[in-house]
Amino acid sequence: MKKVLLGMSGGVDSTVAAYLLKQQGFQVTGAYMKLWRDTEDTQRDQRDLAKVQHVADLLNIPLQILDLEQVFFREIVQNFIVQYQSGLTPNPCVICNQKFKFNLMEQAADGNFDYLATGHYARIIQAEKSAEYQLWQATSISKDQSYILYHLSQEQLARVLLPLGNYDKTEVRSIAAKIGVETDSLSDSQDICFIPRNKSYRDLLTRFNAIGKPGNFVDPEGNILGKHLGIGNYTIGQRKNLGMSFGKKVFVTKIDSATNQITIGELQDLMTSKYSVKDVKWNTLSKPELPLEVEVANRYQAKKAQAVIQKHANQNPDYVEVHCLEPQRAITPGQAAVFYQGERCIGGGIIIQ
Repeated sequence: MKKVLLGMSGGVDSTVAAYLLKQQGFQVTGAYMKLWRDTEDTQRDQRDLAKVQHVADLLNIPLQILDLEQVFFREIVQNFIVQYQSGLTPNPCVICNQKFKFNLMEQAADGNFDYLATGHYARIIQAEKSAEYQLWQATSISKDQSYILYHLSQEQLARVLLPLGNYDKTEVRSIAAKIGVETDSLSDSQDICFIPRNKSYRDLLTRFNAIGKPGNFVDPEGNILGKHLGIGNYTIGQRKNLGMSFGKKVFVTKIDSATNQITIGELQDLMTSKYSVKDVKWNTLSKPELPLEVEVANRYQAKKAQAVIQKHANQNPDYVEVHCLEPQRAITPGQAAVFYQGERCIGGGIIIQ
């Protein structure tokens, strides 16, 4: 019987993933990662642990508790703060999956496992005529999470199981109810796991004195328009809560941490057809030749846009240039740009300009 280590949160997705894996004949071990969270609720960890332990007991699977709180704070939370201080808008889920769910989780667990599994909505398909493992979108596109898995290597794809890839959320909740779990008690995953639902990322930055000092709003020509409240309060494309009135509809179009200036412009100033991507990772068996026609998602669950990936002017193979066929709105440094061909995800990287 093949052994599987499954990341479990106590939520509905990982609960049903555990059930489905058992139904498929795997020997499942749950892994609950204790991670740092921005909360004053001292009982929250105990409640969450009790929830996931209840699920493990119900499904009759062993559960390992992995204390990764300090390394999570150092690798994910501090990085998140530093990126905002640098004028970027990070997606910590991308980094967390790279470093934790598909790396440190297995390193910290006791025992040897044939596979790793998660409750992500995506599919891994082995090509019929080759040994290539392919990452595909979930059949339920509205729940698809292939965007945050683009970094998986061929070696990882060969060992990863994603049992929810062919289900939609309604079916998953129906299965949870069928196995005797009260679905009202099972939470859905949230956007940033270390920030409670009643707080925002600005609360986190304020806690660590990382909002930044006030500076100048400028127009595209560099003329000073007024004072901003610290660059941590802003992201590219933001229109509301700017801290002052401009007399017309305007947007944040650029954040420059070096000068502590935020550029304000109109809608057309948000549009771009070309940008650069760094730390590019391909999950294909062989690295694609460039130029390459793709569809690109510039944010999580964003509509994909047709584009051509070109070699970067700096000739560094870890960088590419993305040339969109039509101008795209609010391309945001720090976010992931993920490349698709049809429903298949073939790679991605981090937007830098």
